[in-house]
Amino acid sequence: MNYKRIAFIGLASLLLAGSLTACGSSKAKSQAAISMENRDKLAAQADQPIIQASNNLGLRLHQQLLKEKPGQNVFLSPVSISTALAMVYNGSGGETKTELERVLGWTNKSVDEINTGYRELLKLLNQPGEGITLNIADSVWHNSRIAVDPNFSSTIKNSYEAEEQAIDVDKPEKSAKQINDWISDHTSGMIDKLIEPDSIDASLVMVLLNAVYFNGTWKDQFDASFTMDHEFLLADGSRQSLPFMNRSGRYSYTKNDDYEAIRLPYGQGQMSMVILLPSAGSTLEALQDKLWNGKIGLFDQWRESYGQIRLPKFSIGYTTSLKEALQALSMKLSFTDAADFSSLSSEPDVFISEIKHKSIIDVSEEGTKAAAVTSIEATTSSAEVVNEPFDMVVDRPFFLAIVDEQSDALLFSGSIYNPADTQ
Repeated sequence: MNYKRIAFIGLASLLLAGSLTACGSSKAKSQAAISMENRDKLAAQADQPIIQASNNLGLRLHQQLLKEKPGQNVFLSPVSISTALAMVYNGSGGETKTELERVLGWTNKSVDEINTGYRELLKLLNQPGEGITLNIADSVWHNSRIAVDPNFSSTIKNSYEAEEQAIDVDKPEKSAKQINDWISDHTSGMIDKLIEPDSIDASLVMVLLNAVYFNGTWKDQFDASFTMDHEFLLADGSRQSLPFMNRSGRYSYTKNDDYEAIRLPYGQGQMSMVILLPSAGSTLEALQDKLWNGKIGLFDQWRESYGQIRLPKFSIGYTTSLKEALQALSMKLSFTDAADFSSLSSEPDVFISEIKHKSIIDVSEEGTKAAAVTSIEATTSSAEVVNEPFDMVVDRPFFLAIVDEQSDALLFSGSIYNPADTQ
């Protein structure tokens, strides 16, 4: 049989920096300012089961990726991955559709409810509020020889505001450049290439893209004059000298025998970086086991305490395939010739050949730059009461998350074993 491939690519670009001026050209949507109060109202309308399903999928994938390559950095965007999969779900049918619902955690949800849930979530996230720019964009690139199901086109346009364009598979260099230019534009140049020309041929049916671009500032910036070198203890016992940022202030913070945790807010506090640091006598693996088992909540609000946070200034890149991780989570049919994507196109024998994810994070005194690309190709201990000022030194492997505090959406998650490992 002449099997046909679908390629789904979710791009998430997060940039938290001192200036809201984009680095490079960007097709980001213009955003009117929204008050915290009005954004709270939008968040109250968001479909929490959809948001929690996205978060859970992201953490399960994160856990699986760590199993595949223990002790190595992981950084991904759950909201990007789930949005890309939500779009392809609309093209599925039969057992393939049922399997996707099960893996993605959409129990007792109709297709319309799922699409409405994502439409509401994307509407909220595209209005991040003062001090933060957050743009989420989707696009579909289909083989010009293949007709796309009009219902599929209508759904992804109306629910995901996806752009749709045809590409000439006989001109792979030109088509790859078109797609990569879109990627670069929608990640403000942070990710400028994902599609290789040799991935575009007559068997390609479609490429779906999801891009998330975030540009904001710490609510309380670090003073660069206080940044100084400090040793970071790697998992193998060796030490790496890194510049550490230093700031004192009041933060949501907790500490117990196993770990300490802090929330570093962005903008007006509508979004935060959550840092989980294992105790000196423990490991990141032990901490993450508690996170996977629900004994640590990323959205827990800890007691506001005064103290000092010392955090590495770092930049890392992360590229991986999500195919094996999703298969381990029982998403299997979509990758086989038994897949049913009959609601996407009348083209027979369509399947997903690969899912990739690429991400970048850059943490500095002003904020954090990060970009993530997901490519899918078809073919507890009790908390200690903190009375004294705390001194949290993030000088060993740690877990971080970028979260929307008003909706509880998990935008990014990362396990940082070596902040000096740029790739």
